[in-house]
Amino acid sequence: MLLIILENQNGYLILEYLSDIELYFLQSAENQSEIKLTGDEFHHASKVMRHRTGDKIYFTNGQGSIFLAEIIAGSSNSFTLSLLNEFKYENRFKRIHLCLPLLKNQDRFEFAIEKSVELGITSFICFVSERTVSRSKKIERWNKIAFAAMKQSLRSYAPQFQFYESVELISKLEGEKIILEQKANKNLNEIRLNPDINYYFILGPEGGFSENELKLFNENESYSLTTNRLRTETAAVFCASIISSKILSR
Repeated sequence: MLLIILENQNGYLILEYLSDIELYFLQSAENQSEIKLTGDEFHHASKVMRHRTGDKIYFTNGQGSIFLAEIIAGSSNSFTLSLLNEFKYENRFKRIHLCLPLLKNQDRFEFAIEKSVELGITSFICFVSERTVSRSKKIERWNKIAFAAMKQSLRSYAPQFQFYESVELISKLEGEKIILEQKANKNLNEIRLNPDINYYFILGPEGGFSENELKLFNENESYSLTTNRLRTETAAVFCASIISSKILSR
């Protein structure tokens, strides 16, 4: 659900919740009074949603803004849009980094990305561990899935992906490292997030972390999600849900 603030004809600010709109993506939208909607976004707007000249649509630039625009002209391959309003949002998840191991089953890996984006995650570190089975890097495919989830969930920040060749590289990043480990004594619900610190939530592969990988981190950096064992993709979504709840309740 998208919350926007509009000014009505009497000059009063009103809140409007939008849950039934279609959100499009246009990367270069700032500082332009008229812009073009082309490619896949135009095809979806014209052929699927059946928009025509005079219709109003919403789109995001993926950098924190959502725009309201009117279609003022159309052709066989584009719409010309006139910007009517811009709504800017803070990325409250900017210091949260979800670290996902590559999974043997690509569908499950993509499911984890999709649902985590819907829950607010905007930064992903995909990595290879000692026990990783699949080593297939498909950043273009992940971006496509993440962007679709961003628009579906009416979010305004484009998810970012990085790829690391080892857990050791993640351990050297500046910030708090949170290892999701079933045998940990602390539960993730206990964590308190500092808005000024980078957090890296690191999930293990199908076979779990190796002993060498666990030695890279302090014992007090380990947290459990539940008392039972979860698949990695389920753990990722559960983790993202807890993070989202804590951030949105601040």
